[in-house]
Amino acid sequence: MDIAEYKRAFLVNSELSTSEEPPDNSNGITWYTCDYLFASSHQTKSGNLLVFASPGEKSVKASLKISAESCLDKPTYLSENAFYCTENDDQFKNTRLVVTRISRGQMRTAMVTAGPPPDFAHPDAYAALEKTLLDRL
Repeated sequence: MDIAEYKRAFLVNSELSTSEEPPDNSNGITWYTCDYLFASSHQTKSGNLLVFASPGEKSVKASLKISAESCLDKPTYLSENAFYCTENDDQFKNTRLVVTRISRGQMRTAMVTAGPPPDFAHPDAYAALEKTLLDRL
């Protein structure tokens, strides 16, 4: 997901840069992380994108249910493959978009976190981002 797609979906007006982390392998899962950083500081995060594959997981519904446990409020489902919610974090109440699908024989998930504050006034932007992520998973 490029910076323009991120900024459009989460209404970020500031200049951003990205920082991709090397893949992280833990518990049999490879995690890919990209941070969206405010260009003025190159350290303060606007949000991030986390993509991973879960070998052995076969149920999109079950995967989304597990992801929804990190929501502060009830998730709003965009489709059977995606939802958005307020992230349950002690410090921040970020917007979280979770998209998952079975692709190439594996459960693949993309989680985008942005904020704070959450702004759920434009679900069409989240739906467009969901389509983009589903196409790329």
